[in-house]
Amino acid sequence: MGPGLFGLKTMLELKLSDSQQTRVLDIIGKYENEMKNNRDTIREARKNLMAAMHADQFSEEQVRATFKQLSSIREESIVSRGKMMTELKAVLTPEQMALLKERKIQRMEWRKARLGACLENQGK
Repeated sequence: MGPGLFGLKTMLELKLSDSQQTRVLDIIGKYENEMKNNRDTIREARKNLMAAMHADQFSEEQVRATFKQLSSIREESIVSRGKMMTELKAVLTPEQMALLKERKIQRMEWRKARLGACLENQGK
C-alpha cells in the first residue's frame, strides 16, 4: 500500500491482531486491481494532457477534453480510495484509530516542511 493510510510501517505500529490482519488484507485485495487500473489510467491521461499542452498547434478544445478526462479518472480513484479507507477504518480499535490520526498529522507536517524546502530552493 505504500506510504498512504496503511503503509507497512504504519501497519506494524498499529499492532493488528491476526483477525484484523486478515480482514485488512481482504479489503486491500478487494480494491487492489481497481486501484492499479486507476493509477495506470491516470498516468496515461496525464501523458495525453501534456501532449495536448505542448502540441505544435495549441487546441483549447483538446486541452479541455484531456483535462476533463484526467479529472474524471482522478475522481473515480479518490472515491474508490475513500470506500476502501472506510472499510479499513471499521476494522480498527479506537486506540488504533487515534494512532492512525496521529501518523496522518505527522505525514501532513512532513509534507508541508518538504514543500517549504522545495519552494525555498526554487527561490535561490
